[in-house]
Amino acid sequence: MASSDYSFMKYLLLILATFFINHSVFSQNDFASVYAKAREDYKNKEYKNFYTDAMNALRLRPTHQGVLYYAGIASALNSKPDDAVSFLKKSILTDSRYDLTNPDLVSLKDRTDFKNVVKLQKELDTPVIHSDTAFIVNDRQLHVEGIAYNPDTKTFYLGSIHQRKIVKADLNGTTTDFIKDQPREMASIFGIKLEAKRKFLWACSSALEETKDYDPSIPSKVYKYDLRGTLIKSYDPPSDVTAAIFGDLVISNKDEVYVSDSKNNIILKVNESTGKLDSFFESSEFGNIQGITFSEGNSVMFISDYLGSIFKLEMKAKRLTKIACLLDVSLKGIDGLNFYKGTLIGIQNGVAPLRVVQFILNKEYTSIINFRTIDRNHPAFNEPTLGTIDNNTLYYIANSQWSGYDDDHKIKPADQLQDIVILKVDLEKLK
Repeated sequence: MASSDYSFMKYLLLILATFFINHSVFSQNDFASVYAKAREDYKNKEYKNFYTDAMNALRLRPTHQGVLYYAGIASALNSKPDDAVSFLKKSILTDSRYDLTNPDLVSLKDRTDFKNVVKLQKELDTPVIHSDTAFIVNDRQLHVEGIAYNPDTKTFYLGSIHQRKIVKADLNGTTTDFIKDQPREMASIFGIKLEAKRKFLWACSSALEETKDYDPSIPSKVYKYDLRGTLIKSYDPPSDVTAAIFGDLVISNKDEVYVSDSKNNIILKVNESTGKLDSFFESSEFGNIQGITFSEGNSVMFISDYLGSIFKLEMKAKRLTKIACLLDVSLKGIDGLNFYKGTLIGIQNGVAPLRVVQFILNKEYTSIINFRTIDRNHPAFNEPTLGTIDNNTLYYIANSQWSGYDDDHKIKPADQLQDIVILKVDLEKLK
């Protein structure tokens, strides 16, 4: 990933968070040095040390696909074939680009389970396409992250990272600015949602180096607008929540607004009476929280963690459970998350190939019991991000183009970028 894109920023947060969650005595340098030592051992053919250091790195970063791949090689070289195949399979599920023809894996080549991993790699590289183009926006430097839809007026709302604004779009891709008087402190727009009564549009905003006229002093905020584009209110985080990065927001059926802070790993709630954001929930289990969505009835909030987990948060009891998954599917790199009829739609841009997956939950929402791939290796993909569901139709951003910046975080010329593609899929037709 390019250092200028937001995925890399997520990746750095992901690394830092993992250490504090699982190994609070370790630092970023510990992992980097252990991982580097393992690779140096491998280069020097010191295979016993390679295995020891690869396992140490894996303890620090158990979901890191690169570490899993090296752990697989180290296990194969140290006569641990069962472990080798298990590690390699996990690495390929997250990133199918790893080389399974590596000569140091030759001891595995006749094993049925290893042949199945090779077969899995080929399957993952095969495109799966169920979505069609909903519309295309020709403003290539808009850089869209969030999307909302008003079926009453057939209007889409798109949040811009670079141009720090919200635009309205129709099904022809024609856009107009939504906000009448742009607040000077508004930064990049991430998650946006239309509340149920369709009277207000909510948006969360944070400043990044990719933000036009970037100013690091601009605070993260949540904004409430009427549908004429008039600002009703803006909400600041509490004073003890600093350097927040608001990734997504969700609105309950009681019009309660919650926002995820991926930097501090806190769920915040809009307090209408104080005009502020209150801390609602945080956990040491969180690594880099991103998408949030409610179950039907809003008794449960689902939270995607970019590290490779989905959490169930019971709203009344504030009880957190990591959703179990024993299937051959990766939960890593989920950015957008939507609930649909007992399932979760995960938009994954931290995996290779990029994909959108529907995870089928058990009745208790404690386990993923099946899954289906909606899109994988779609030709329109260039880092898909967030989506919205209207009745049975999922609309989502196919190519946010976080890689569309140079090393100085300046946006590239339009001729080096793509038109913005919004994809759609009828979820009922997938059954």
